[in-house]
Amino acid sequence: MAWNDEIRSKIKRKAKSTAKREVKKEIKKISVGAWVCILLFLAVGIFAGGFTYSQLSKNDVFEVIGEKNIVLNVGDNYTYVEEGVKIVSLGKDISDKVKITTNIPEDGKIDTSSSANEYYVIYKVDDIKFGHIQKVRLIIIQEVQNG
Repeated sequence: MAWNDEIRSKIKRKAKSTAKREVKKEIKKISVGAWVCILLFLAVGIFAGGFTYSQLSKNDVFEVIGEKNIVLNVGDNYTYVEEGVKIVSLGKDISDKVKITTNIPEDGKIDTSSSANEYYVIYKVDDIKFGHIQKVRLIIIQEVQNG
């Protein structure tokens, strides 16, 4: 049994090396004109792909709607209302696919009793173009400035 496996292994190696030699011979047979055509088609394909991508993505955007930073004074009465983001990727609106992480209470009521309080909303989306980007909206509470 081991003898048959050894013979099979030798035959496979011999076939692979023979196939590689044959491929190399065939590549050498390709004329210079054929190589020029191959490279020309490759260059045109790369250019066309880049041009198509630039046209599809020229109006792409990932932006926070409304104020990006909201500054409140200690003691202000404020209820946060989510305005969301606008995300267009490769010409398609994917705003509904946004994932939001926040520390704002569900009722939206912001505790402005102390300037130590700070709130955030982080927007992320699983997308080939914007998957590595996140947008943040901050709500900062500051001490009242007496002027």
